[in-house]
Amino acid sequence: MYLSNLKISNFRSIKYIELTFQKGVNILIGENNSGKSAIIDALRIGLGYGKSNSSISIRETDLYINKNDPNEQNFEILFDFIFEIEDEIREKQCFYDFLSQDKSDPKRQTIQFHIKYSYEQRGKRKFFKRTIWGGDNEGQLVPYEALEEIFFIYLDPLRDAVSNLKPYSYNNKVGDLFNELTKYTKGGVDIPLDEEKKKQLAAELYQIFEGQESDWESILQTGNEKVNDHLKGTGISSKYPNIKMNYLGRKYSDVVRGIELKRPVYNVELNGEQKYFEIHQNGLGENNLIYASVVLGDLINRCEDQELQLYNALLVEEPEAHLHPQYQNTFFAYLNKLQDTGVQIFITSHL
Repeated sequence: MYLSNLKISNFRSIKYIELTFQKGVNILIGENNSGKSAIIDALRIGLGYGKSNSSISIRETDLYINKNDPNEQNFEILFDFIFEIEDEIREKQCFYDFLSQDKSDPKRQTIQFHIKYSYEQRGKRKFFKRTIWGGDNEGQLVPYEALEEIFFIYLDPLRDAVSNLKPYSYNNKVGDLFNELTKYTKGGVDIPLDEEKKKQLAAELYQIFEGQESDWESILQTGNEKVNDHLKGTGISSKYPNIKMNYLGRKYSDVVRGIELKRPVYNVELNGEQKYFEIHQNGLGENNLIYASVVLGDLINRCEDQELQLYNALLVEEPEAHLHPQYQNTFFAYLNKLQDTGVQIFITSHL
């Protein structure tokens, strides 16, 4: 499935707009303050609806203001999302409550959901009432578990690629990529990577650190005892705190959060010991290309794996803000090659 049509009403600088999208790459080009960011944010609101990690919400200042008519008042924001169906069985089954019948073509159905924000006031309290429905009729309830089948990643114009690539960071994209892998290749053979396999691999790794004969375990216990000795000395009678130290993490997800990215200094053809640049030593443009590649790897993996989300999108604002013109050309050319991967891409640009 892919988003083919988006309608926006009374949102920020947009009174009304209807946008048609294609499968694959879509580029929104316009001057400053022309509404590009409003469209991207409308996508973020809709594609992220009902998810706990949503980082955007509607405010009073998001209501459209008519610059030419100070008497016009708007109290309702509306978003209409229409998706084309590609996998008849899986998508219709999952989004049954979202189906809309094309009145002019009995063989054609689409997946639709609509989100309305109504600005209301009760006493001194002002708030937005949210309403969402599927299909053609307002009031058609939609199951929130179906919305979990919609996934997207947003790269904002002021993104901090270094922080998002850093091991153990809050928004670690490298860890996200490895967490969603469901198979890996070893010796030319694909090996399933289910939850049991992940537990096994993590246990094998930490056995190296924490086995009774391991020097790492002895080092850990030595440091643990030094801290507890001081805690015992500073306590009152037998009432003193006691701690137990472990190496960070016990799970597969903890291990992959610590994966570090480095760039080789020398060409691989050169002999001798290789040295590496840390991520923070790279230029801003290069780090953003690395960051985008990690994100694309995650998204394409999700599209290839039938057990993950049915719809995956990438939203990118102003990639030219971080890239040299030559890099911009190669970046856009590469994105065009991803038309058939299943990822739908939305980009804003001044170009």
